[in-house]
Amino acid sequence: MKIRQEFALEKIKDAVEKDLRILCRMKENNSQKMLSNLRLLK
Repeated sequence: MKIRQEFALEKIKDAVEKDLRILCRMKENNSQKMLSNLRLLK
């Protein structure tokens, strides 16, 4: 039982790290878009 629980936790941790990486990438993309929009406005 304990081994299965730890395995599940590892899977959850991997999924969370993947989600965080995707969110960070999206945030970076949005920041770059905003910066280029600001440059266009000037």
